[in-house]
Amino acid sequence: MEAHSKPLPNSSRDEKQTFIKQKYVERLFVKPIQNMTKETLLLQAVHDDVLVDVVHALALGADINCIRFYLKKKRFKIYLFLSQINNKIIK
Repeated sequence: MEAHSKPLPNSSRDEKQTFIKQKYVERLFVKPIQNMTKETLLLQAVHDDVLVDVVHALALGADINCIRFYLKKKRFKIYLFLSQINNKIIK
């Protein structure tokens, strides 16, 4: 059996297990991305509301918690910005 060929019904158990491992654990059949991380792809896809790219990023193994950390970081930056404006207004 080739490294990436789909096993047949009469293929050995080892060949089927190898294929399953390549497909679901090693994710060899998911199209790789260029020039960005999988988390960046996920964040951009969520921002742009592109469900296909969200699924692609998750299939690549993107950490879904990166969204939470990203939003927390953004809120913190907004908070700092607003507090600086508030301090200027009070002075």
